[in-house]
Amino acid sequence: MKYSRYINRELSWLDFNERVLEEADCKTNPLLERLKFLAITASNLDEFFMVRVGGLALNTETQSALTGIAGLDAGEQLKAIRKKVLAFNEMQDNCFHELEELLANERICRVSSAEDLTEDQQKYLRDFFVDEVMSTVAPVAVDQTGRLPLLTGARLCVCVRMKAHPETQLMSRKERAAKKSELDASDDPVNDRFIVIPLGKSIKRIVSVPFSEGFVYILLEDLIRMFVSELLVGQEIVETSTFRLTRNADISLNEDDLSDLLAGMEQLLTHRKTTGCIRLEIVDSASLRMRRYLQDVADVEEEFVYTTSGAIDYNAFAAVAGIPGFKNLKDAPWPPQQAPEFQNRNPFDVIAEGDRVLNHPYQSYDPVIDFIRAAAVDPNVIAIKQTLYRTARDSKVAEALITAAENGKNVTCIVELKARFDEARNIESARRLENAGVDVIYGV
Repeated sequence: MKYSRYINRELSWLDFNERVLEEADCKTNPLLERLKFLAITASNLDEFFMVRVGGLALNTETQSALTGIAGLDAGEQLKAIRKKVLAFNEMQDNCFHELEELLANERICRVSSAEDLTEDQQKYLRDFFVDEVMSTVAPVAVDQTGRLPLLTGARLCVCVRMKAHPETQLMSRKERAAKKSELDASDDPVNDRFIVIPLGKSIKRIVSVPFSEGFVYILLEDLIRMFVSELLVGQEIVETSTFRLTRNADISLNEDDLSDLLAGMEQLLTHRKTTGCIRLEIVDSASLRMRRYLQDVADVEEEFVYTTSGAIDYNAFAAVAGIPGFKNLKDAPWPPQQAPEFQNRNPFDVIAEGDRVLNHPYQSYDPVIDFIRAAAVDPNVIAIKQTLYRTARDSKVAEALITAAENGKNVTCIVELKARFDEARNIESARRLENAGVDVIYGV
């Protein structure tokens, strides 16, 4: 009774994400907006696992007996989280299948096998695979130590199970017999070999297919599976399966003990690539042999394995939700309004007349950008001081600050290095600013 007034933070967050999924299920929302909400729930869940679940997993490794305000220790929270996530994933899959059927009626179709394609479409995709995909993917054989090659977290992969050539069968008869008893009775695991194909980052996952009307597409992993024999010539392929690993990103940096925060953050980002796996996602069509193999080489316990009957990482479908056209399947656009007092005027002149208030996002952010740009070239401006928390790859603010520094102004900028999951981009922006002569202070 002591804790009956409190709700566990992690379970409460999962309830929140379920409410987002309800928007994807809402029949009054346009179809592509519903697909966008589904994508948002997947992105949210990824970060939840990397941070919240990752932190709890670390607590269980240290055998911490600490309990949260709701009275649950780390192990109890992980069990409760898994129960809710399993139910949530099923709701996601059901929503996805429903949306796919409805979108197909609106001429937005996903294909996944050669049987779904005409001869001309098959030829187009084969040429695309040979010309564009084969040069960007690198099949990696898992060596006999059984160790999976280093895969960065949240990177989609295709695992190929093949029959081995006789000369690769190095196990003794006793070893083969012992191994075989652990696997599917219908399989012959003695001959198994496995290849992992990480998806190339330079190729978009949504690959459009030529069609007379509407929008037809195939997922990159399905395209690879369709033409995998072009990559692995002469191999006897037993099965292919898509999977993804999520690594623990809840690693902290004590800035008080560091003489160089930037170097420490770069080391942390490198370390994040090799942290333990706290989720293995795999399609439910994978055989037990495939699933057990991936668990073994990735060192993932059963309670961190999640299967899907749809697709892994629904966040990718945000690209489908944003395809041109199909206005009847989207919300009416609501662009920010321009502030009339700033139109075609120097921001300094406008501000000199009196204080101005801009209401974002309903009003455009352009006057703020124009103000910084004007300051960068105004001969009366001698110094600019700015704080950046998250930066875009083509940050207009950063470009204006660089221009100001190149024009001889004293520019000081605080860059937040611990903006979660944007650390690498902020480091890149900070280096560009420094190279241009900006005095950069690293915020914490």
